[in-house]
Amino acid sequence: MKSKKKLIVLFAFFSLNTSWAMKNEGDKKMKALDAHSIHQYNFGKIFNFLPPSDILSFMLTRKYEDQISKEAYEACSNQTLSITNTYIRAEVFSNMKKSYYRNLKKLDLSGSVFDFKMLSLLPETLIELSLDNISDQLGDHYRSVFIKHLLPALAKFKHLKKLSLKQNRLNNKCISKIVKIAKSLNIKKLNLAENFIENKGASKISQMSQIEELDLSHNCIEDNGTHAISQMHEVKKLNLSGNKIGDNGALILSQMQKIIDLDLSCNRITDDGALSLSQTPNIKKLNLDHNKISLTTVLSLYQISQITLSLIGNPREYSL
Repeated sequence: MKSKKKLIVLFAFFSLNTSWAMKNEGDKKMKALDAHSIHQYNFGKIFNFLPPSDILSFMLTRKYEDQISKEAYEACSNQTLSITNTYIRAEVFSNMKKSYYRNLKKLDLSGSVFDFKMLSLLPETLIELSLDNISDQLGDHYRSVFIKHLLPALAKFKHLKKLSLKQNRLNNKCISKIVKIAKSLNIKKLNLAENFIENKGASKISQMSQIEELDLSHNCIEDNGTHAISQMHEVKKLNLSGNKIGDNGALILSQMQKIIDLDLSCNRITDDGALSLSQTPNIKKLNLDHNKISLTTVLSLYQISQITLSLIGNPREYSL
């Protein structure tokens, strides 16, 4: 009922815009502009007002096609379509390619429930895809089904630059299957935080040599896994927070030549590891919150002016 009321208001909005355009008696060029007076800015407001399913339903109507086609197409293609934390009906996926979302670039389905088979219907034009917390609450069987349908879908996304699969309870076996497909793509940003990835999984991920931003926070990488990660020579931003990494791992990571932004908070790094990391060749931002660094080293590290440092909770009884 609420959706119907929203659609009535939306249609009224378009009717008013149409009436205004028809009453304007300028030259032919001005009339043509008036006919397209509902521009992308207005659509941005409308998209915040309506749920995606209603937008799709509206786009499939032809009543206002002449007025909105160009503006709607551009707006729907370029802005992020966010359908999160909800149940998604199958027709939303099946209608996507029939609507102004057929060239969609950015899609966020995080936390939603849907038939995994519908992933095959997503537009191949995607450059950003977020599927966080899709299988976290499901059993192993449904997680396997998720991976089964995700893999062929990923293979189609030849333009994909950013992929997020955070908080899905993905283990080394799952990661191995995903990387096998994803390493042939040109993904630059990868988020696999809060899964169950260990040393073997890290080794598989390191095969994606094109990655520039990697988030593996709150997994089980430990010092052994840092060897593989350090071989990813294009990584500029790396988050390994909460992975039980100590001084050996810190020393290994400090050799990464292109790292600019490094987060190693909530690990087991002491003075030696912290000092090694401060010498990372091109580091600009370093987060070492909640490790085991002494007060003396904390104070000395804060003297390194060229690095933006965060050292909260080091040592436990003292923080800056």
